[in-house]
Order: sequence, then C-alpha cells, then structure tokens
Amino acid sequence: MKPVETDFLIIGGGLTGLMCALHLHRHRKDYILVEAAGRVGGRVWTDFQDGFLLDRGFQVYLDSYDQGIPYLDLTKLDVGYFSTGAYIQGSSGRSYFGDPLREPSSLLSTLISSAASPLDKWKLFRLAQSLKQKSDEEIWSAPEVPTAAFLRSLGFSQKVQHGFLAPFFGGVFLDDSLGVSSRLFQFLYKRFALGRACLPRQGMAAIPQQLFRQLDPQRILLHQQVAGLEGCEIKTESGMKLRGRHVLCAMDQPSAFSLMGWRLEKTHSRSTRVYYFATEENPFLDRPALLLNGNPEGPIRHMSFPSLVQPSYAPTGWHLVSVTTRNDISGHVTEMNEKTIALKAGEAFDINTHHWNFLRSYHVLHGLPVMASMSGPGFMEIREGVWLAGDYLTYPSINGAFQSANQLASHLLAD
Repeated sequence: MKPVETDFLIIGGGLTGLMCALHLHRHRKDYILVEAAGRVGGRVWTDFQDGFLLDRGFQVYLDSYDQGIPYLDLTKLDVGYFSTGAYIQGSSGRSYFGDPLREPSSLLSTLISSAASPLDKWKLFRLAQSLKQKSDEEIWSAPEVPTAAFLRSLGFSQKVQHGFLAPFFGGVFLDDSLGVSSRLFQFLYKRFALGRACLPRQGMAAIPQQLFRQLDPQRILLHQQVAGLEGCEIKTESGMKLRGRHVLCAMDQPSAFSLMGWRLEKTHSRSTRVYYFATEENPFLDRPALLLNGNPEGPIRHMSFPSLVQPSYAPTGWHLVSVTTRNDISGHVTEMNEKTIALKAGEAFDINTHHWNFLRSYHVLHGLPVMASMSGPGFMEIREGVWLAGDYLTYPSINGAFQSANQLASHLLAD
C-alpha cells in the first residue's frame, strides 16, 4: 500500500503540534496531523464529572504569555482570573501576600504578612520592577545558575525563600529545591508581575480546542498511534502509512525519544498529582487565590478553589477543591488515598475537611520536563527532514510549548 503523501507530517496533537499545524494552515501549506488519542490537547485537558470541571493536573494560563497572543482569544475563552497574590499558611497562621500596585486592597495584608520581612518585600518589589524593564532576550542570555543560588545572591533571607518563594515557584516548577535555571525563574517572575493567572470558562481544555477549531478537521487524524518511523515515513498501529517531506515530532519528550529509539535518563521529567473534592461549604478564603503550604514538611503543596476563580467549575450550590501534593527527591509523587489527603490538607491549612466529597485524582506522570539549562532554539533537526519540537526544547510551560512551535514553523516557512 502506497503511503499518503504530504508536505508536513505532524506527530502529536498537543499544544506544540496544534500550533505548528495552525501556522501551516494559515500559510495554506499541505499538512497532516496524527494523534494517538481520541482527542487533541495532550497534557492540557479537562474532564466533566457530575457538573464539575476537572483539569488533568493543576493548570493555569497566564494572560501575559506572549507566544499565544495571535492565536488565542481570551475574550472568547471567557477566562476568570486569580488574584495577583497568594495565601500562605505558615507557623504563625495564614496571611495574604499580594501585589498592592495592581491589587490596592491587598496593601495592609501584604505589609503585615509574616511570610517575608520588610526588607525581603522591598527586594521582591525591586526584582519585579527590574525584570519588567528587561527584554526576554536579556533574561534568556543572562548568567545562568540554579534559582536557589540566584535568590541567595540577591540577598533574600531563608525565611522568604522557604516561606513564600519555594512554596509558590516550587509548584510552578514542580521542584521545591528551586534547582531550575535562574533564567526560567526570571522569565516567569516577569510574566507573573505583568499579568494574571486565569482559567477558561470551559476548563483548560478550551485552549487546545480553540486552536483545533481554527484547523481543517479533515487534516487531523485521531486514534492513530505511530508504531514506527523510517526516514520521513511513519506507520501507525492501524496499518496506515504516511510520508512527509518534513516530519515534525511534537510529542512529549519520552514519546519522542521512544519513537527515535533513544535512551532517556530517569530524571527526564517531574510528575504531579492533584486530588479533587466537592464541598457545599463556602470557601474560607475571601479572594480567588492559591493557598500555599509554607511548612516544608508534609505531602501537601498547595490547594485552591477553582470555582472561586471560575464559577463554571462547579454546579450551583457547590465548590470545587483542588489539592496538589509534593514530589519526592526524585521528582515523583507518592500515591495516597483520598481520606489521607483530606486529613493532611486539614492539618496543613488548619481547616475542617470532613465535609469534603472525593471526586477524582490525577497522576500526571510527565508533568514537566527536567531542564538544568535554558538555551538554544526551541526545535532540533535530528536528520534530514525530521524535527523535534516541544516545551522540553524551550522551557516547561504552555508558553514554552507555543514558542517551540512558533520557532520551528517560522524556520520551515522561511526555508
């Protein structure tokens, strides 16, 4: 059987693959995208259960992300916004640590918060203002050290590092040690300072769905697991053969490396686990913000009420609770039953969780790629006509996935 021919053959219907396809579609190029699952979106997806929207892992979108601006319409996504700050549960109780310039009502609570000393608060403010003045190019070309070392070099105290920065950015990076690149920290700190985290009305899956609706559905082949790649030709498990002048491998790193027959180090990614509960009780928080565990001990990293941010996440009269657990030293999380998680969350945040009703938990095995260094283009040609793309070649985030696609597509379209 002769293979189906196309100019651009995209393997993977996650954010990177969809964005690559969108570039090619807008330039009227001949392309086909194959996806193993019965849907697009990859790691970014939302399940609907009993009237609740359950994102697969704790995920948010920053409205200051620049790589999706020409292709995503946040107005049509009808996003709901988190507050600019976060609640921190420390040894002296709970306090709200915000951005008074953008959220004036948070001024008093931020000033009296025990999460940081007055000097640390001033340094955090100065760092944000400094990074907002820098271009992304300056940040990505800056000297690179582990984030923890970078923070020490700026004179931040252990108190603010352990009480605020590690709990918050440890959740962003899935790395409580803050061993990730200082370039990535500075880039994301700038993005948080410039924008706000948000959730689409139909859940995070609405993001890949909006991209998908801009494409020709006839060019998207679902339920097509790629069994092998030879040259620029693939064969799927269903027996279909396709050949592209260019093959764009836009899967996650483990899948891409497996397809190439390459060995991958065990520490290639960090996993995450989120537990969802339903409650009829009104949330005890007066702002739609993340609640961080400032105690480095224990399994709970943070919790939130997504339905405070976006009421569509829960049916009328109910609220959705999201509890995310910490990784171990290897970057993986230990499974615990829902009763234990509810109990531990109650202990960590000094709240009553007996009325919580368990909905579902998700273990995202390859939550974020482990990257010690941030440099180079966001794609790689491994042999003539065969390309790799994904956030593991830029930086781990939705914006990184988009950037990899944008860079690869721009390179191919300029050829």
